[in-house]
Amino acid sequence: MNSNKILPFLLLAFTLFFGFHLQAQTINEQFKTLVDGSNNYQEYKVINEAQIKNLWKNTVDSLNGKEAKYIAINQLLTKQKAAIEEQKNQLANKEKSL
Repeated sequence: MNSNKILPFLLLAFTLFFGFHLQAQTINEQFKTLVDGSNNYQEYKVINEAQIKNLWKNTVDSLNGKEAKYIAINQLLTKQKAAIEEQKNQLANKEKSL
């Protein structure tokens, strides 16, 4: 397969991997801040309702973004697999004609 076609895919995968990692850290940091900043009541933690709703929204947004990127990557892979099969068929036809 042509290296010119592989390079963009590798760059996309690399970018998405580190983008996902950074988003996960942000959510983890938000959760830690939420729990650390909450008040204690007997053995329970009292969490600010606005903060928990904000964390929930950010988590859902992050997951939706990841799902959209996952779908885009799967579509790209499907197209690339089809292109590879087409190239294999063309190569086989050329070899037969030779």
